[in-house]
Amino acid sequence: MFRERESERRPTYDRQREQGREQKREQGRTGSRPRSQYNRARQHQENEAQAREVKRRVGKAQLLTDRDMAIIRRIAKGGVMSLEQARQVFWRKEDGSLAARTTAQTRLGQLVGAGYLRTDYTHARRPGEQVYSLTRQGANLLTPLERARAAIGLPGQNEIRQQLDAQNVRINIERDLAGRGAQLLDWKTEHDLRSEQTREIKKLVKHQGRKLSQAELDQLPDIADAQAVIEDTSGQIYGLNVEIDGQYFGQMLKNKIGDMHRLSQQTGLPVVWATTGSPNRAARLNREIDGAGASQTVRIIEVEDY
Repeated sequence: MFRERESERRPTYDRQREQGREQKREQGRTGSRPRSQYNRARQHQENEAQAREVKRRVGKAQLLTDRDMAIIRRIAKGGVMSLEQARQVFWRKEDGSLAARTTAQTRLGQLVGAGYLRTDYTHARRPGEQVYSLTRQGANLLTPLERARAAIGLPGQNEIRQQLDAQNVRINIERDLAGRGAQLLDWKTEHDLRSEQTREIKKLVKHQGRKLSQAELDQLPDIADAQAVIEDTSGQIYGLNVEIDGQYFGQMLKNKIGDMHRLSQQTGLPVVWATTGSPNRAARLNREIDGAGASQTVRIIEVEDY
């Protein structure tokens, strides 16, 4: 009889034990909270740990200075900026001398650690050149208008070269203007100018109620590499189209000069053609421009290469 009772009770015991195991699985490892709560608590702990690690790496970069924001805005506008270019613009002392390269590199590194910038090494201009670009977290520090025009992330190799060259020309133009008591009010990149032209095309299409023909599109002004908006000492505001010298020779050079002459006529703004080449290169360009009858619209400037 005892054996029969034990056999009758065993299934009940087994069911209870299985139910207990199932309940523990539902509760999670803590045995007191559902698994979803446990996962949320664990994720919260991991997030806090990551935040502490970021704080440790960032250090003083959590307190952004006016210079930090100027750096972020400059890179957002131009796309990429080299370590040396940043040093030339933001680490020049009152006596005109430059701070140590490591000083600039350390602060930029803190901005990278904070997630506002990213850094890469590129061979676009010279071997192993360190450059900085904007992250989405850095873009969130900008105004909505600035964010709409911001270049985020590292572009392709060809664009890196063009953007670094444009930063270089801007530095030289700003320095020249400061020496004459004038100032740069705005710097429009090629991306900005293309966006403006796209908006104008959309307005024309909406006004005419049809797409533009190829002939009409061909009549649109060419796009400069950049455009500078300048205020002189008298308060007069004017613009300059900026062309950055490339590998132009022979007929290609003649065609490019013709394009820049036509751009000046279409926009009503003169063109400055910036070259970092040798004096012989500048002399060659001036001869070709004179020969094309474009000396009133296209002017050569020699710039230092940073």
